[in-house]
Amino acid sequence: MAAGNAAIAEYDTNHDGTISGKELDKCPALKTGEKHYADAAGKITAESLAEGIARWQENRIAITRCGIMVTMDAKPLAGAAVTAEPEKFLGPEVQTAAGVTDLHGGCTLRIPGQIGMQYGLYRVRVRKSVEGKETIRARYNAKTELGLEVAPGAGGLGVGGAIFNLKSQ
Repeated sequence: MAAGNAAIAEYDTNHDGTISGKELDKCPALKTGEKHYADAAGKITAESLAEGIARWQENRIAITRCGIMVTMDAKPLAGAAVTAEPEKFLGPEVQTAAGVTDLHGGCTLRIPGQIGMQYGLYRVRVRKSVEGKETIRARYNAKTELGLEVAPGAGGLGVGGAIFNLKSQ
């Protein structure tokens, strides 16, 4: 329940006890997985979020593989650094995972020294620099709007994973 309460404290700006509407824009991971964390009324509450997290924990899996694909203007984006930062409300136990895209725009996100990453809700940042200049728009890195849910039943690529279609303009 601690994670649910922390999420409400961080993102419920209108203090109605739920995370919804424009509040979800500030938490791209919850926006991505909204249907898995909403209650019967379609609202994300501290209780409904805690229940969703409890469903991952029932699996007792510590590390899982999570593959992603990144395209830029519908073409594979090779050589991009991808970082999945856990939402703060998950606490310090959930670690950041990262990877670098291959020639086809794909990569597996991993915690350093591990074969994969933990279940969780992540804020994703994509960076690529050429001659010291960042080539990816801030909306995909410094001010990211990209979210990732890594959990049973999430996404179309196993327990998580996603295809991020970035636009240069």
